[in-house]
Amino acid sequence: MLFDVNTASVSEICEFCSVGVSVIKNLEKYGVISIYDKEVLRNPYKKCANNRK
Repeated sequence: MLFDVNTASVSEICEFCSVGVSVIKNLEKYGVISIYDKEVLRNPYKKCANNRK
């Protein structure tokens, strides 16, 4: 999965691999992965704007 897209959210990895957050944190602790915050811009009114046209 990560080889294809290079990034994934912690919740996506937990769900896909059937593991808990503690497993992800341990992987980060041992330097296998790195966890960082990424801002995701969303427009909650996008559907409303498309319906008006």
